[in-house]
Amino acid sequence: MREGRLDIRGCAQSRLVFFEKENINSMASKGEVMLTIMASLAQQESQSLSQNVKLGLQHRYQQGEIQINCNRFLGYTKDENKHLVIVPEEAEIVKRIYREYLEAPAC
Repeated sequence: MREGRLDIRGCAQSRLVFFEKENINSMASKGEVMLTIMASLAQQESQSLSQNVKLGLQHRYQQGEIQINCNRFLGYTKDENKHLVIVPEEAEIVKRIYREYLEAPAC
């Protein structure tokens, strides 16, 4: 097995896989070539999607837009303009957590 790839030809018990929709036989040389091409295209698509997501996040950060799930982010919520707003009741809990952590005896 090479890094990131599984070489089924080196396996002692290679198995026939037939992809009905694509009409590809994994044991035929033509099928192996088609699977390699399709895997390569899928990898490219995955990398392209990942890059687009990263660029979208970077653009939002540059515009000052934050992406925080405030439903699970204790002490803050978002207002109608998507700005972070402190929730005073929850902020007291967060302060208590930090205070008790700092006051706890060292193990």
